[in-house]
Amino acid sequence: MKILQLHNVYLEKGGEDTVVANERLLLEKNGHEVALCDFDNLDLDRLGPISQLQRTLYNRKSFRKVIRSIESFRPDVVHIHNVFYDASSAVFWAIARAKIPAVLTLHNFRFGCVQGLAFRHDKVCTLCLEKNRVWDGIRNKCFQDSHLKSLHLSVVNKLNSRAMRNADAIKKFIFLAEFNKNLLSRALPIRDDNWVIKSNHVDDYGMNGPSNRSDFYLFVGRTNEQKGIHLLVESFVQSGRKLEVIGSGPLDERLQKMAHGHSNIVLHGRQNGSFIVDRLKQCRALILPTMTLEGQPMTVLEAFSTGTPAFASNIQNLDSMISSGENGFLFETGNMRDLTVQIEQFEKLGDEARNKIYDNARGSYEKNYSPETNYNQLMAIYHSVLQASKNDLPLPINSMPTGAELTH
Repeated sequence: MKILQLHNVYLEKGGEDTVVANERLLLEKNGHEVALCDFDNLDLDRLGPISQLQRTLYNRKSFRKVIRSIESFRPDVVHIHNVFYDASSAVFWAIARAKIPAVLTLHNFRFGCVQGLAFRHDKVCTLCLEKNRVWDGIRNKCFQDSHLKSLHLSVVNKLNSRAMRNADAIKKFIFLAEFNKNLLSRALPIRDDNWVIKSNHVDDYGMNGPSNRSDFYLFVGRTNEQKGIHLLVESFVQSGRKLEVIGSGPLDERLQKMAHGHSNIVLHGRQNGSFIVDRLKQCRALILPTMTLEGQPMTVLEAFSTGTPAFASNIQNLDSMISSGENGFLFETGNMRDLTVQIEQFEKLGDEARNKIYDNARGSYEKNYSPETNYNQLMAIYHSVLQASKNDLPLPINSMPTGAELTH
């Protein structure tokens, strides 16, 4: 099978970029041909407001790029991961014109939330998602603290939604959890038969049992307020327990001041994948004190791969991955006292009970997040859209328009 991946990469590499790379390697390993049609936003900041608006609403260059990729590669299926912002709604029209069946993975909430994080005033906010309206996002300046930029991105969202509905290019929407599907169902053309739940995957990094580990806890991720890292460091400063932090972000300087003079807090900054895996294998547990909704944190998958349990906020999505007392522990979001209580209970467990939690963490990986599981799910999705689209004959490439008339 020939699969064309379509992805607008991020300025700072994130979990979605890793997912795209992982799936490409997985498919190629299993004998499939994979090509990547990628876009980036590097040029957007150098453009004036009018040009920027035109590019993000409907980018003719992106339309032509997708057409060229289809013409040269002739894929059986197109797998879209991200279209914000340079790819734009134009890619949906290009795929529809070629009549190539496409699937779209929803990694975040961007199509219904201009901020993408469903987070406002230090707590989860799903107003726009639940009501499928843009006024709250604009009024509250949810995108980069700007009414105008929030309005701009709201229009981008509406055009993307319109393109998906009218072009009918997406034959299957892939959600990471049913909660995500329920939140986004008002913003997207979801039917009973065109969506599926599929987890991400990570490589098998190997199980490491509790008897071979050190006594520190680990945080991996962006050091910003949404992740709750400042609350976590403050809690460990007070408790005296050992904490290692891997990652960087806007709170770096603040965290350094908080950790100064406290040898139990180690700030590693940004590190490569092998370093992260090594610390996952050595830590007592991973901690995710996130304050906002998560898509599907890759760090949890990596932790489970090494048999590492996870302590996490009892927030939607995370509570579908982690079961308290089974493969980790859930604590009240933002409540570090509750986290301390959960850790104390964990440390009081006997060897047999503790070993079971580590085994269950590894079992969660093998059942839900392994390459084998993900590959079987991907193939089932691809074959389903191919079967459903077998009567759709592609139009000749030279008949495909390149003008903006497709937006009307």
